[in-house]
Amino acid sequence: MDSQNTLEIIVDEIENILNDIFLSGFHSVPDSLINRIEQQFKVCKDIGMSKAAQLLAGLRDELNKRKNSFEYNSETVADFFTKIEFYIENFRNY
Repeated sequence: MDSQNTLEIIVDEIENILNDIFLSGFHSVPDSLINRIEQQFKVCKDIGMSKAAQLLAGLRDELNKRKNSFEYNSETVADFFTKIEFYIENFRNY
C-alpha cells in the first residue's frame, strides 16, 4: 500500500467520524465516537499529520467537556468541525 492510499484511508475515516457527529448532533456524541476521534488523533500524530492531529485533539477535548464540565460550548465544537471539513476538502483537492 502506498503512502497516498494510506493518507486517503485516514482522511476517509476522519470524514466518516464527522458524518457520524453530524448525524448524532453536537450535544449527543456517543463515547464510542469520541474513542474513534482519539484513535485517529493518535494515527495522525504518529505519521506526522500534525495539523489534523491538533484539530482532532481540540474536537475531542471540547466534546469531552460536554460530559465533564459546564464549560461545553457547541460553537467551539462547530468551529473545530468546520476546520476539519476544510482540511479534508483541501486534502481532496490537492
